[in-house]
Amino acid sequence: MSEMNAVDMLVNLSRAFPAAQQAIMISAYVFGLVLVGFGLMRFLREKRKGNTESTSLIMVIVGSLTLAFTDAMTGVTQMLFAGASPRQILSSVSAGPNPAKVIMNVVLDFLVLIGWISGLRGLYFISRTGDQYSRNGFARGALHLLAGVILINLTLFASAIANQLGVKRQFDRLTSDVTPAIYLPQAHQAHVNQTT
Repeated sequence: MSEMNAVDMLVNLSRAFPAAQQAIMISAYVFGLVLVGFGLMRFLREKRKGNTESTSLIMVIVGSLTLAFTDAMTGVTQMLFAGASPRQILSSVSAGPNPAKVIMNVVLDFLVLIGWISGLRGLYFISRTGDQYSRNGFARGALHLLAGVILINLTLFASAIANQLGVKRQFDRLTSDVTPAIYLPQAHQAHVNQTT
């Protein structure tokens, strides 16, 4: 039995990331159902009183977007990155001779998970737009959504920045060991295959 080192521990940690991403997607779906339900109930209650606020309609719209969270994040990604789809969702991490590659892949995977959470929080903040207790809900939500998209597509974003700064060749040399793999929910994977 060989001794475990820090790189092996990171590889084992990264094996839990697909399950964590699946939990985020399930949470987004449940959150979307709750938003749509509460938004409709609130709208009907306000309509009976003769008062119609836009907050309940915003909740229904954002809840619908949250039900299709992966598609919503893909749409924002395609808008920001000129038709690119989020190709690198989770990197394939394996213990190899280069521990720096393993560490970089695990850090990138962790940032991708943080990006999904940030995008979900952004949709939550947008759903609170117009609520009397929420200040700057839309601005906070849009900023979280943008940060989530950038984190999900971090290598693509960093490549665009490197290209703009004129250091694309050095960036490509630095990231040549990062091997992206696709991990998407199965229903969304078929959609990505159709659009590419």
